[in-house]
Amino acid sequence: MAQYSRPDADMVDGSFTPSAGSDLYAVLDDNSDTDYITSASAADDTCQVSAGTVTDPGSSSGHVLRARLKRSKAVSQYNATVTLKQGSTTIATLSVTTVDSTVTTYSYTLSGAEADAITDYSDLNFTLAADYVAGSGCNLLCYWIELETPDANPQASESEAVGVAEATSAQVGIVTAASDAVGVGEGPGGVV
Repeated sequence: MAQYSRPDADMVDGSFTPSAGSDLYAVLDDNSDTDYITSASAADDTCQVSAGTVTDPGSSSGHVLRARLKRSKAVSQYNATVTLKQGSTTIATLSVTTVDSTVTTYSYTLSGAEADAITDYSDLNFTLAADYVAGSGCNLLCYWIELETPDANPQASESEAVGVAEATSAQVGIVTAASDAVGVGEGPGGVV
């Protein structure tokens, strides 16, 4: 199983516009090809959206940054960069040279060091930068962005529960030993 962090609020719109509604995140959060955001025409453009919170998976592997993109005209050229940040700190970057003219999913698997650099999964955000290269009347379109992570480790919770149960048993043993040392107990005629 996996967890997915997807856009949940706009931070900086730049000149990007959504194909429906007024919020960028609302069309980027659904893994659908029916809606998208569009960059300024024949120009560089940047937007930033916050990312929904996922539970820390306790693992350095299985972190994948993805974006679904296309350029609006086959004769145009756009490059794109999707940056995963924690606050203002860059964690990882997905760079695409010459975005395809058909809708394409691009992905980047984070290294263990990049995944370990995430210390607060509730403070992540995505920055999309459109780098205009050539063509007139063309745009960069982005359909969705996501960060996939492994599920939170359920065995860690079970291990912690076992540890608590063992600690509680040990505490009961200590209380019993302390009671015995003080002389509390039962003698032949009852409580001593």
